[in-house]
Amino acid sequence: MISKQLKTFRMHLKDLLGGTIKEMMEAEMDEHLGYGKSERYESDDSQKRLYKPKMVNSSYGQVGIKVPQDCKSTFEPQIVKNIKRHFRY
Repeated sequence: MISKQLKTFRMHLKDLLGGTIKEMMEAEMDEHLGYGKSERYESDDSQKRLYKPKMVNSSYGQVGIKVPQDCKSTFEPQIVKNIKRHFRY
């Protein structure tokens, strides 16, 4: 029973870690583009946000995240670099 509770707890921690990484990357993208996700930008669609899936390893196991990117591919998140596969906190 304790083992099942630990697995459930680790699963929740992994979900929390994935959500935290996503929010941090969204904040980095806001800074990069100069406006927030919910704000309208009156320029062309080249600043539209796209997402690409990525698996990163953590001490809680593999975490699936969606990495934001702009249409021009000029954004490189610092929290999880494009080539980095292991997240250390």
